[in-house]
Amino acid sequence: MSINLKNFIWTRDPKEAMQNPYEWDAQKKFVKEANLFLREIRKHLIEKHLFTKENQSLEKAIWMLSLSALDSGIEILEGLKKNKIHVVSHLLRHIKESLELAKFFSLNTKKSSEKVVKWFNGEFISYRHYREYIRDELKDLTKFNSLRNEYEELSKFNHNNYFTLLLNYGLGLNDSLHHHGRFDSGIAIPPNTISLYHSYAAHYILNMAFEISLLKLISISELLDFIGDQNLNKEVKRRFEIKNQRR
Repeated sequence: MSINLKNFIWTRDPKEAMQNPYEWDAQKKFVKEANLFLREIRKHLIEKHLFTKENQSLEKAIWMLSLSALDSGIEILEGLKKNKIHVVSHLLRHIKESLELAKFFSLNTKKSSEKVVKWFNGEFISYRHYREYIRDELKDLTKFNSLRNEYEELSKFNHNNYFTLLLNYGLGLNDSLHHHGRFDSGIAIPPNTISLYHSYAAHYILNMAFEISLLKLISISELLDFIGDQNLNKEVKRRFEIKNQRR
């Protein structure tokens, strides 16, 4: 099973997705492919790595955090299938937090090694340590600010930002708000919101796969095998022309 990166959903800009919804066929194909893709990676991690309960190694910590991120990715796709948009937004942040903590542990510094021990003892270890390492040790403020801004954008969905909550509503007569739960069928969910979440999911799923490879749980050649030969794939065309993006 391979994924088709010629399906524009995989590389779609969220703003463009909001302005050009109704690409139901491309979204459906994306969800099906992405689900099989993540399940193949998860199967690989489960079958290729084995740890005991007593094991408290760095490798086990990274493995468990990566599986947690993969589980969230699969649950996101299940949510998209059923238009359960509320759960999707929360799981996106979980992916980011899981992988940033795994990347922090993988640094294998004195500080990160001490945190791994505390993590196995049940203490809460913040994902922020990874960003702080980028800022304080690598002195890379550009990357630090990029990671921080991305996280702040995701946090808007979890912290009840007004504009992210509006994504749950459609507009009726005289701009009256109608919550998506008005009908159990999901017909009231704004298509723009559905389109937006598909673009977010695509970005985080593809990025997650490569980050897990960088964490050395799967080789890049094995990952590319799962992705497949893109020359064999046909372009998934849009149903509608792209509208001019608003500034």
